[in-house]
Amino acid sequence: MTEKEQIRAAVRKIVEDMIPVPFAWATVESVDEQQSTAVCKDSLTSLEYFDVLLGLGSIIQKPVIGTRVLLGLTSHNGEAAFIIWCEEVKDYLISLQSGFKVQIKKDGTMTINGDGCGGLVIVDKNVERINAIEQDINALKQVFTTWVPVTQDGGAALKAAAGSWFAQVLQLTKVSDIENNKISHGK
Repeated sequence: MTEKEQIRAAVRKIVEDMIPVPFAWATVESVDEQQSTAVCKDSLTSLEYFDVLLGLGSIIQKPVIGTRVLLGLTSHNGEAAFIIWCEEVKDYLISLQSGFKVQIKKDGTMTINGDGCGGLVIVDKNVERINAIEQDINALKQVFTTWVPVTQDGGAALKAAAGSWFAQVLQLTKVSDIENNKISHGK
């Protein structure tokens, strides 16, 4: 290597050392879900990053402890860091300025604006239940449509005509019959 090449290499090295690396690979040591922060250890230098934000803006990803993450560093010494990507996520939280929130969890469940109203209705099952009620009402209407009043029978003819309708008991619908327990919602 010539003297000129050595000087160029030395200058390049000095300049490279002055330019901050905006990313770091790390392992999650702990997570504070209340503060939406984590402690992460740099995979190359073992430097610990404290108060690492779990996300920026409207998307928060809660990593599993021990998983690898890609950190974004906002300064040369990593005083401020945030998680860009997680190898394994416990859950995601998406929050919009309007107050709308969606949480997707590792167990395969999802909540929309909380879970105070229970699971979403499974439309096919709900339609089955409504159809059963409508068919029952239509059967009763048919009884009244075909019934011919008989004088002084005290309603015996109506009772006889409606006998088959009375015998059909509707099953009461339970929440579990029509609820999707994988997706719940609030107001």
